[in-house]
Amino acid sequence: MLPARLYPVRMPVRCLLSIAILAGAAGAQQRWYVDDDAPMGGDGKSWASAFRGLDEALHASAHLDEIWVAAGRYAPRERQDPADPRSASFVFGNNKQLYGGFAGNEQRLAERAGLFAQTLLDGELGLPQARDDNAYHVITMKGKMLVDGFRIANGQADGPLSGSRGGAILAEGGFGNQATFVRCIFNANQAVQGGALHAQNSILHFVDCRFTRNRALSLGGAVRAQAAYITCVNSVFEFNSAVQGGAFSLSSIQLNPISVRMMGCIFDRNRAELGGAAHLGASQLSSGAALWGNCTFWHNEASDTAGAIYAKTDSAHPAINLLFNCIVWENRAPNSPGLFGRQSLNWSLVQGNGSAGNHNFEADPWFVDPEGGDFHLLPGSPAIDSGANPLVLEDFSDLDGDGIVLEPCPFAPGGVRRFIDEPATPDTGLGPAPIVDRGACEN
Repeated sequence: MLPARLYPVRMPVRCLLSIAILAGAAGAQQRWYVDDDAPMGGDGKSWASAFRGLDEALHASAHLDEIWVAAGRYAPRERQDPADPRSASFVFGNNKQLYGGFAGNEQRLAERAGLFAQTLLDGELGLPQARDDNAYHVITMKGKMLVDGFRIANGQADGPLSGSRGGAILAEGGFGNQATFVRCIFNANQAVQGGALHAQNSILHFVDCRFTRNRALSLGGAVRAQAAYITCVNSVFEFNSAVQGGAFSLSSIQLNPISVRMMGCIFDRNRAELGGAAHLGASQLSSGAALWGNCTFWHNEASDTAGAIYAKTDSAHPAINLLFNCIVWENRAPNSPGLFGRQSLNWSLVQGNGSAGNHNFEADPWFVDPEGGDFHLLPGSPAIDSGANPLVLEDFSDLDGDGIVLEPCPFAPGGVRRFIDEPATPDTGLGPAPIVDRGACEN
């Protein structure tokens, strides 16, 4: 029987609803087209007369409009501070739907070419290879938005005040900031805090995204969350770095005991001083809390403590760290190579943990090719069919599009079904067959 304290971890209804609304918004009132190869002077109403810049489409579009963007490079030109050219930023909001990855001739969304990595929202404003003239934030959130199919790169948040936070995305100022990012790549962004994202008093969701080679000078190499709700599904955090929280840094929040939820995510070779993959803070008033379901932590490294996750304990309210069906393997640090602080481990494979906690064990998971980024499990892996079905997190991003967000998450990374039986492997987990695997990938 599962401990009672593990049950009250559901996302608040308003968060679940915001995901469903953003990810499955109604048909657009109007569609706008953007192509950096289009002739000058277009009105944005067809591919033949597309806008050349994304700023033009953001200005012309209205509530619930769609914007389709062809592969190309798009840099923000609208200054948030007229006196500072580096304040240029794409302003997202008004519940618009922004889709990238088009070849520039599609008539239906289902025909999209999938050129996501080639559709670049670029913080490079001036001299190539120079970062001291890049945009502080490639994107500034000011409301609701669906963003699907882009690479967001080269933000450089090293300015004053908020200009030092969130190289790719700055989301501050209130819970009216509610955005869903799907199939997006965040790379080569830098900041003092939150190399790719700084979120404060915001609700943000990431599905099938990749955060790679982002850097923070202090907190959160990829993501810094402060009094914010963050969910990530089937996403990858790799080669990010910071002083605290190589990939992720969370400050305390009072509104909900679990403010960060990760499902099916991979944390691969991130680096920090404290918490190679993640750092959970704490304070005298409340504690930072994160829930990791079917996540894999491999080869993250801390120069001081906690190669994988650091949960701060030296305060009145220590951080809370919950892991369900996870794999924590070959992480490195002089002190506590894997996990540090208050943990609740359940049906996980954790190196250095032995059999402590609830149905945990320590054994090589037998990844296919972790150096190459393949975290599927080889035949005979002890992690196959050995997880707990009741602990698979809810489908809070509605991956199967059936309108039900409280069912178990049906897909693993790569679109593979989450529950697959391996006939040659005995079922040693909890629940009716097929039994879920431990870790992010399903065999």
